[in-house]
Amino acid sequence: MSFSIEFVFWPDFAGNKSHPNRFSDNLLENLGQLQGVRPYVRVGGNTQDYALYDESLPYAVNGTYDLKRSKDYPTTIDIGPSFFESYSTFNNTKFTHGFNLGIGGIKPEGRAALLATVPLACKAIGKANLDMVQCGL
Repeated sequence: MSFSIEFVFWPDFAGNKSHPNRFSDNLLENLGQLQGVRPYVRVGGNTQDYALYDESLPYAVNGTYDLKRSKDYPTTIDIGPSFFESYSTFNNTKFTHGFNLGIGGIKPEGRAALLATVPLACKAIGKANLDMVQCGL
C-alpha cells in the first residue's frame, strides 16, 4: 500500500518540524504495523508542475486559486524552504518527490525552481528514505 499526496497540500498532511501532523504519522504507523512495512508516500500530482521556488517565502506554500483554470487546487504556487521540513515528520518512510517539469520544462523561472529544489528535496528526504523521483507532466 502507498499514498499519493497532492504536492501543494503536502505540508498540511505532514506538518513541519515545530508542528508535525501526528494524525498522519500515526495513520502510516498503524498501516505499517498491519502490513509489515510503512506505506510509501508520493508527493506530487498536478500541482507539482505549477510550483515555483521562492527562497524568501516565510512559510511552506503560497497557493492562489484561479477558478477558471481549476476549482480543485491552486494554479499559482510558490514553495519556500520550509516546504521541505515536512519530509522530516514521518520516520522510516520511503518517499517519491515530484519535480516541476511542466513550467520547469518550458519557462526560465520553472527551470530555476527545478534546479533550486533538487538538492533541497534530496537533502530533506535523504538517501535512506528516497524511493524515487517523478519528473512532471
